[in-house]
Amino acid sequence: QNITLFRMGLPVDGEVHLPMFSDVYYFAKTKGSSSKGAFETLLTQMSGIAVDENKSGRVLILADEIEAVTEPGVAGKIISATAEYFTKRGCFMILATHLGAEISKSLVEGMRIDGIEAKGLDEDFNLVVDHNPVMGRLASSTPELIVERMANAHKGEYFNFLFEQIKK
Repeated sequence: QNITLFRMGLPVDGEVHLPMFSDVYYFAKTKGSSSKGAFETLLTQMSGIAVDENKSGRVLILADEIEAVTEPGVAGKIISATAEYFTKRGCFMILATHLGAEISKSLVEGMRIDGIEAKGLDEDFNLVVDHNPVMGRLASSTPELIVERMANAHKGEYFNFLFEQIKK
């Protein structure tokens, strides 16, 4: 948020020191095209990021759940390698992913994981989430809370069965 406000020339809360980014890239789940699948399209787009000595420290890459475009087993490796590649070339990279545990094993210098975690369910079975990342903390997954919410909200046999199986 501070980066966006700063780039727009608006005031930011607190004392913030940010580089003047010359390039900002944003990647999200893509659908691909008729000639390429979503995974190949994403890799092709990322390969087009212009990184050279003149831009070191001035390129920001934002990636939102890009693991969704490939198989779960290799997604963590692809994300880790991508982050390492661009970090070693002086880029700043912010990745939103559900694969924190997988990528935590291959972090290189200058990289860290900040976790956002659901705290539980309120009395109406809504997820209670603190959206402020905790620096250096690997957050736990929340599928159990989502299944519990659905079991309570929908009262369906399927959701109740899932919830009971997850609790075991």
